[in-house]
Amino acid sequence: TRPKDMDFYNVYLGRRVRHDASRRFDPVPTLPPHEVLAMELAESPSASEELRRAKEARELPRVYTSHPAVTGAPPGVDVHPIALYMDGVQYHRTDSVLGVWVHFLLTGRRHLVAVLRQSEMCSCGCRGWCSLFPIMSMLAWSLAAMRNGLHPTRRHDGRGWLDSDGARASFAGLALAFRAVCVFVKGDWAEHVHTLGFPTWHDALASCIFCFASPAQLFDTHGVSLLGMPHGKKQLEHYEEACNACEKHVVVDRG
Repeated sequence: TRPKDMDFYNVYLGRRVRHDASRRFDPVPTLPPHEVLAMELAESPSASEELRRAKEARELPRVYTSHPAVTGAPPGVDVHPIALYMDGVQYHRTDSVLGVWVHFLLTGRRHLVAVLRQSEMCSCGCRGWCSLFPIMSMLAWSLAAMRNGLHPTRRHDGRGWLDSDGARASFAGLALAFRAVCVFVKGDWAEHVHTLGFPTWHDALASCIFCFASPAQLFDTHGVSLLGMPHGKKQLEHYEEACNACEKHVVVDRG
């Protein structure tokens, strides 16, 4: 299927063109998660039924039940738990793609929303971030729409709608048929390192992305039990502190 044959949402991102070793910004077709999940709900109401059953049985994790969007939702409004999944998929002997999927946790039906060819990742020194950041921005934009229960009023980069956006402009600001929050970002450790920017297991300072274990303690099970871990857990504030410590602020004049 050609991108123009379907109502894709085009995300412009940095791309390395292999045949002439150049770098340019090209549109990559994606499917916003709030659109594909709304389509699943319209086709089958099983997600809403499963959510009510899981609530009654108290099967949902604390990361969902304590989420501010869940506890602050208006009475009678269902908030669905969803997950993002990222993984590399090899399609050629020497090349692969990064696939991004989204799904309702209680139905498990995966929807492919974005594909990035690994060999065309930007290589300007950004470690592929010129290609990944626009996709991440689109995902955050769509997740925010599902959290608020409203169709976006502008594109993910804050700009107005393009001609290729189809009927999206006519739905701007209208209520979505559902609300949802992302409670899990799934993928193997290598994907968290390469795509999400967390440190690798060989890192001397932060060899574990979840706790404060040192490299020498990674394979030491002393103190590990069902009751907890011997090493303190890392929280969002620890990640923010580490990022701030590494940032270098430079004031550049207009020239």
